[in-house]
Amino acid sequence: MKILVTFIISMVLLISIFLMSLYWQRTPYSPENALEIFYSYNGAEDELMDPLLLAGRKVIPLLIEQIKHQNMPKRRYAILAVGHLGDSSSLPILEKILTDSSENNYFRCDALLAIAMINSKRGYSLAKRYSKETEEKMTCLSKTSQEILTRIPLEKRTYWEALLGRHQ
Repeated sequence: MKILVTFIISMVLLISIFLMSLYWQRTPYSPENALEIFYSYNGAEDELMDPLLLAGRKVIPLLIEQIKHQNMPKRRYAILAVGHLGDSSSLPILEKILTDSSENNYFRCDALLAIAMINSKRGYSLAKRYSKETEEKMTCLSKTSQEILTRIPLEKRTYWEALLGRHQ
């Protein structure tokens, strides 16, 4: 019995050390550092926003400022990261992107998804409005709207998935 307890304690310590080393390797030190890592990160598509997710909500003000610029590198993933982080202070810029017809439609779709992740009622309301769009350029918005209308609550990538590098 004593050997089993010793073994379990040893395993818990090893797992703790492993998780701590992962944390220190993957977690950005500051919002600026997170953005720098985000721009240079070349992982799988579903992992591109991980540096931002690992930085947490402290990166939101910087992201809000950056996603205003239509030429921001990896902007789609930054917009979605804002949704995954779930900070309502980003709703005005997301709604501006969504309603701006000069925006690339993929950015508008991502903004709609992010809004729905942050505020499901507001996302549902906007999705109802855009689900009826039929112009060819609006196909992305109508498809995204249908997805929101049928799948609330939307799945979010978790901090732990980002930390452990879980790939879908």
